[in-house]
Amino acid sequence: MSIRTPPTLLWLAGESLLRDQASAIAALEYLPAKLFPLLFIQACRRRIPEPLTAMVQAWPFPVLPLGSLMRMPPVMVLQAVFEGLGFLLDQQVCPRRWKLRVLDLRTTGANFWRMWCGDSTRNCSPMGPVAVQSSSPNMEHSLAPLEVFLDLNFSEMDGVKFFMYIIQWAQQKEGLVHLCCKALRIYEVPFQRVRRVLGGVQLDCIQEVEVNCTWDLPTLGTFARYLGQMSNLQSLALCHIKVLAEEEDEEEEMEEEEEVQEEEEEEEQKKMKQAVEEEYLWKREEEEQEWEEEEEWEREEQEKQRYFSQFLSQMLRLGHLKKLYLESPSFL
Repeated sequence: MSIRTPPTLLWLAGESLLRDQASAIAALEYLPAKLFPLLFIQACRRRIPEPLTAMVQAWPFPVLPLGSLMRMPPVMVLQAVFEGLGFLLDQQVCPRRWKLRVLDLRTTGANFWRMWCGDSTRNCSPMGPVAVQSSSPNMEHSLAPLEVFLDLNFSEMDGVKFFMYIIQWAQQKEGLVHLCCKALRIYEVPFQRVRRVLGGVQLDCIQEVEVNCTWDLPTLGTFARYLGQMSNLQSLALCHIKVLAEEEDEEEEMEEEEEVQEEEEEEEQKKMKQAVEEEYLWKREEEEQEWEEEEEWEREEQEKQRYFSQFLSQMLRLGHLKKLYLESPSFL
């Protein structure tokens, strides 16, 4: 039978402090920096917004790695964090101890929380746990007091709402907040949802793209227009991009229809052989039908070629691309 590890004195002190929220908020001015991460975790778990907002305003570290603490923070937690940041950014007045420059919503930075909330906290300097992130120097955007890092992982339907909530907040703080999305990963999510998010972020921030979807050429061509704007893209992986199965089914149905049509035409041809004039008219009609089918096929091929050319032309614009991975590209 395993014995549960008892809570540390620091943990118990944090719980005691949060029982009186007003006192906890008032004490932040004098609270040692090493207690902030532990107190922040407790406030997140207990869903107490007021202390979260106050702690963000007095955060003594350059980075708040919220994404590694909660993979997809609840709206309540985000609202509390954004409220604290928004108040300071709007007033342009920061508390003496406030050093926050980066809000990291990615899943990186787990060492920060382990360092400050584990046994090693006794030997750590208040400024040592996390290095300040920065955007690529090639990216064109105004310098903002706060950078927000976010990875766009489209693997869950709720993720779109989460992304849009952050994007809309950053847009409201234009000039004060720079939202930087360095990674884009799409896993079997309708492209319309992805398109909505891509329209709200700076595409020149994206450095890594991974797509694992069943897309047709028109969808790939549309995505290529966004891809061409990712001027700092370094890694691109396209997996299992192919023509949708529905199109394959349509082709099979067309073949069956053609077979039936051919049988009917053969029967009709036997009857029309009785008269030279009728036979001539039938051949004329058949030639016109074949010409129309050939013209339709040529139009479809030209359309496919146009989408592929669009994709290829955008690929050639990726001057910083270092890694390209294609798996089962049936469109080639």
